[in-house]
Amino acid sequence: MRTFEEYSEFQVYGATVLTFIEGFGSFTLLAHRFLLDEKIGTLDNGGSLIIEKEKLYPMPNLLRAFDRMGKEFGDLPLHRAGLTIQKNAFYPAAILAEGIAEAFNRGDVRYYLNHATKDGKPLYDVETHELRHLGGIGHYSLKAVPGKKEIRGFVDAPYPCPYTQGVILGVAQRFEANATVTHEPGPCRKNGDKACYYTIRW
Repeated sequence: MRTFEEYSEFQVYGATVLTFIEGFGSFTLLAHRFLLDEKIGTLDNGGSLIIEKEKLYPMPNLLRAFDRMGKEFGDLPLHRAGLTIQKNAFYPAAILAEGIAEAFNRGDVRYYLNHATKDGKPLYDVETHELRHLGGIGHYSLKAVPGKKEIRGFVDAPYPCPYTQGVILGVAQRFEANATVTHEPGPCRKNGDKACYYTIRW
């Protein structure tokens, strides 16, 4: 398993950090504290946390905040955060019309779009549709099973497994309200394995 510092060449957009906060609901103040401890954001004169949407923040710092939340409060707030983020995310009508399988075909695009290099270059180029530093921050690699209402695959991104499972469920339920997500037996990033394997059904 890679250490957080191995992601020091990458950054995360403030908009993603804001969804991290929103997803924790009643744990919001704790999320603020963890982020401030990791030098993400600043306090205004009234003591409120300020995160700038377009600003880039070091990826290892956010990963440590996630890790601390999980260690101190367990899987539930992490799962809720991932689920809430996707349930509230904006999806253009054209993407919703393409269906669940295509949504997961684009998993890496959504993921890379929210990250940039240390020098500020986005990991997804919206003009050339190129993914930069492919594999550098892992993958959301989930594909439809032909002839079945099922999608299978793996995620080897460094964000916590419960958070990832919440993200996947949130995306799936935007397209299919009755969708479920199962973490397959075996490898899990919580145990130091490289990837987690998931199955989506509806």
